[in-house]
Amino acid sequence: MRKKIRLFLTLILLALFMAGGYAWFLFRQGPQSLLKRDAEISCTAEELSEAFLLNEQEAGKKYTGRIVEVTGKVFRHNPAENLLTLGDSSSTTLISCALATGNKPIPGLLQAGSIAVIRGICTGFLADVQLNQAVFISITEP
Repeated sequence: MRKKIRLFLTLILLALFMAGGYAWFLFRQGPQSLLKRDAEISCTAEELSEAFLLNEQEAGKKYTGRIVEVTGKVFRHNPAENLLTLGDSSSTTLISCALATGNKPIPGLLQAGSIAVIRGICTGFLADVQLNQAVFISITEP
């Protein structure tokens, strides 16, 4: 009986040790770049902002927590804070993108009016629609 209990406890400890090692491996690996992941939803900046303006709760259910690829005009680029804003001066709502570092170099001469395709994780709507961990997919100069 003692051998069975000792064997059982040894197997439990071994399983816990292996699970801890796997968790440590995943923790050290870090988040995967959005450049390597496919977008769940593709839309324009106008469509995304309009969806949140028309019905914030429905848009939140559809977009929040999902990888969204947005195409739109660059309204403002702040390289010091690693922020990019998509939209138009006539829009009531803009798309605020917190850019991920180390994925793809941010063009130094990104001008307002350029057309950019950005992929990021939608985190909801504050004053603007928020995209986090955003990466550049492509940029077309005006």
